Amino acid sequence: MLRIIVMRHAKSSWNNPLLTDHDRPLNKRGVSDSPKMARKLMGFEEWIPTCIFSSTAKRAQQTRELFLKEWMSSGQPSPSLFDQKQLYFGGVKAHQSLIANCTHSELPMFVGHNPDIEELLTSLTGEEHRITTANIALIEHSAQQFEQAAKLNNWRLVELLRPRPPRS
Repeated sequence: MLRIIVMRHAKSSWNNPLLTDHDRPLNKRGVSDSPKMARKLMGFEEWIPTCIFSSTAKRAQQTRELFLKEWMSSGQPSPSLFDQKQLYFGGVKAHQSLIANCTHSELPMFVGHNPDIEELLTSLTGEEHRITTANIALIEHSAQQFEQAAKLNNWRLVELLRPRPPRS
């Protein structure tokens, strides 16, 4: 069974108009949601990321670091970390390329941005999902190799984790 964890970065700040989009940090809610999401993922024992691919944008990097701080403080294993420029609005193909290069023994996690995250999930599951800030999607496929499964659209959404219940 192949598994992937997909996370949208936590809530970012728009307070400083002088910052480029790439350099925007998390706001207060984003800082509190990132570790909360690590705790939520810990409730899924078979979903332990072995590697985390993250956009180079500051808000994605901060999301990953705050997530990892909580993750590691609870005794979870340390995943390999990869900063990927192409995950900063590089589209679905950038994600699929990274997925295709994973080995069957890895459980990759991606920390990125919308619309790419929603489009990736639509591409892989064949269904549209609304992914708000700090949401984590757990998806799986019965294929044996990521290279073959990266472009398939019949992945199964196992769970969509949110820091708070969605608005009606």
